[in-house]
Amino acid sequence: MTFISYSQNREDVLLWRALRHVAHGFYIDVGANDPNDDSVTRAFYDRGWHGINVEPLPLHQAQLRALRPGDINIAAAAGADDGELTLFNVPTVRGWATFDAQVAKRHRDNGHVLEASTVPIRRLTRICEEHVSGEIHFLKIDVEGFEAQVVLGMDFDRWRPWVVVIEATLPGSTQTNHDKWEPVLLAHRYRLAHFDGLNRFYVADEHTELMPAFATPPNVFDEYVFVGQTNAEAEVIAVTARLNQAEAETRSALTRLDLQAARTEIAQSRAEMAHHLLQQAESLARAAAQAATVAQADALALRGDLAAVHGDLAAVRGNLAAVRAELAAVYRSKSWRITAPIRRAIVLARRLRMQARNGFMRPVAAPVAVIPVVPDIPHPRIRTLPAPARKVLRDLRQSTHKMAASPKQYGEPCDANRP
Repeated sequence: MTFISYSQNREDVLLWRALRHVAHGFYIDVGANDPNDDSVTRAFYDRGWHGINVEPLPLHQAQLRALRPGDINIAAAAGADDGELTLFNVPTVRGWATFDAQVAKRHRDNGHVLEASTVPIRRLTRICEEHVSGEIHFLKIDVEGFEAQVVLGMDFDRWRPWVVVIEATLPGSTQTNHDKWEPVLLAHRYRLAHFDGLNRFYVADEHTELMPAFATPPNVFDEYVFVGQTNAEAEVIAVTARLNQAEAETRSALTRLDLQAARTEIAQSRAEMAHHLLQQAESLARAAAQAATVAQADALALRGDLAAVHGDLAAVRGNLAAVRAELAAVYRSKSWRITAPIRRAIVLARRLRMQARNGFMRPVAAPVAVIPVVPDIPHPRIRTLPAPARKVLRDLRQSTHKMAASPKQYGEPCDANRP
């Protein structure tokens, strides 16, 4: 598995190279600071190690207790004697908190704002007596110029860390300051194994087999990656995922927009169609209104015509009634009764003429009594007839006299009064 380095100068890579064979090891981190950023022990904690974190700043102590529940987190500073000291913290620069007044003055002279607080001091020997029951595989000290006091507070004859890692330069510079505490370590049978430009690595005499592990600086054969790279890769993956999600959401939004546009276009088409239909309906309504007006006018005219027809019909009925009355009067008159034989004679004469014209009548050898003889009406009675009737009577008498004078042609005259 690839080793992820969290430390500032790849200190954890060298320590892992030397101690990777130890399962569930134990460490002491003096000046632990942030549990993740620039942490020498985070990679070991992830691999099942545990230990003691000595950190006086309340912020980092709270972070350690939250993220390192398997560790022993001590809210104090390590020193040569138990007691209290003034800690100078630089809030704008993580890791610059120091007990050294000269270092604090240099930070202040460089324009940094300092926060001073009183913190408890404990000797590492006392801390180990309370919390250590086995081997200490490595001890790391990073206290910004206070390293000598930490070393003086540790009983290296009784407590023998396999490896000791101590920051060996003045804060924020390349100037080394190991001459103040290195003699103590050398006197307690520790050997310098490596200097990485920031830290000096020491190995206990009883563990000289670890010395070759510090012969070279961290390199490609250690198969490690810096946490910044993994964080960047994770961020790239997260950003890529967010981009993919954003693209998917964008595509979905575009699809919704296209669908909305299509719906809008359909709605516009429907609105236009509805407007057109409304115009047609309005036109039809106007035409219907005009037709209704014309129909009403026609109806009024028809009613007038009908009234006129009814009037005409009433007049016709009146005339008809008058005609019928006149006809009934004619039928009841004496002249109608008197002229009845004349009418029959006229009808018979017309029939005879028609038969004669069509050749149905032939002369006969024996006289036949077929010609009626119109009787002579007394003169006074003729005078009472209408003039047309008198004229018809005269013509008929003349015709019968002519037929009587030529019996061979018309037949024998007969008495009109007999059947």
